[in-house]
Amino acid sequence: MKFVMPKGVEIHSGKVRISFTLNGKREREVFKDMPVNQKTIDYAGKMRALVVEEIEQGIFDYERRFPESTKLSSRVNAATSTPATPTPPSTPPPMASTGAQTPKTLTVADGVREWLRVMKGQTAKTTYINYRCKAGHVTRHFGETPINQVTIQDLKLFRNHLVKPETGEKGLSAKTVNDILIILRGVWTDAKANQLIPHNHMLEISNHKPNSKSKADPFTRDEIKQILLADAGRMPEARMVVFNCWTGLSRSELLGLAREDIDLANNLIHVRRAHVEGEFRVPKEELRERSVELIVPAARLMRQILKDTAKCQVQQIEVTQRDNLTSEQETVTLLFRDSSTGKPWKPDDLDKWFKGHLVKAKVRHRGINQCRHTFASQALSSHVNMEWLAKQLGHADTTMIKKHYGKFIPKDAKRMAPRASEQMGFGEGYSGL
Repeated sequence: MKFVMPKGVEIHSGKVRISFTLNGKREREVFKDMPVNQKTIDYAGKMRALVVEEIEQGIFDYERRFPESTKLSSRVNAATSTPATPTPPSTPPPMASTGAQTPKTLTVADGVREWLRVMKGQTAKTTYINYRCKAGHVTRHFGETPINQVTIQDLKLFRNHLVKPETGEKGLSAKTVNDILIILRGVWTDAKANQLIPHNHMLEISNHKPNSKSKADPFTRDEIKQILLADAGRMPEARMVVFNCWTGLSRSELLGLAREDIDLANNLIHVRRAHVEGEFRVPKEELRERSVELIVPAARLMRQILKDTAKCQVQQIEVTQRDNLTSEQETVTLLFRDSSTGKPWKPDDLDKWFKGHLVKAKVRHRGINQCRHTFASQALSSHVNMEWLAKQLGHADTTMIKKHYGKFIPKDAKRMAPRASEQMGFGEGYSGL
């Protein structure tokens, strides 16, 4: 069987092995108890990339990464030429692999760097990038301040500063502030767990309460018709957009949908993957890995979409699993493609096309994710059961629909009295009072 081999990964004597350079010497480590398959090879590639990054940053700890290695010795215990100072048993252990850090010298910046290193290996790529960007607010404010010298008042003032800067400038959004607080909570929790601080002050810091404003700005039924008919030369794309107005997938789920996920016999599509930041991955939450029932217009459009892609070639893709470390190969035929190139859509290119298409359709601009909000809003305006709608969208309950995803559209709303009368037993033949 032919495997896809990442850089620095090889199969040697029936085992997967990685190689890297440390202190000018080439080192090799074997994954002894793991089978030789693509899953192990992908894991080894990610492990090697992490090792190389740690070596470049001067924070690589050989014993921590490869505790069972036969090569462990003082000459390879760290990526620098200075040997680590043994920690006395009575002294609290240093945080992660910072080596010489003590409760007196561990800084907020150190804590942020260590927390980000952990998050890189256990969160989705987009989540990690978000945290890395937000972390700049923390390090710029606290910098090299020892973490055990930061008071509760310091943390509260920092949170207030993010919301309403003393300079009079516009503060950050509630979501951004709360993302920054996630980083602080992680850093302080790790520091407390490693006995570097006596108390976790972040337990006293609450989130910034956001305004409960709906994100929904749905398309009306008239606008949906205009989108479908605006450009005869790009009907495959128009069908894709309108299909999603009647299905409610996210953009990333839409771009991950394949012919192999469609079950027209039962009017179902199976959401198994999403396309996020240039990679395919299983949905981050288990509820989002779901089967979606197709209502009549969605099923009709899907039949035509399958005809549009009947001659498309299957391809092998790597799908990152929920642990963010392993991946599996899938053979699929991606459904939604740029009809001008025949290639699967890239998110930025799709957004650019959609913006121009709305101009042609003479429809006010909204992002393509409003198709998801459109489905929710059209369903609510037709008095569809909200529990069913939550399941369709991949939500645990109806909270998000009520707060953010759905918006009543008076123009498209159905009269409820006839339906209520029938359900309550007051049909046309009712002769009572």
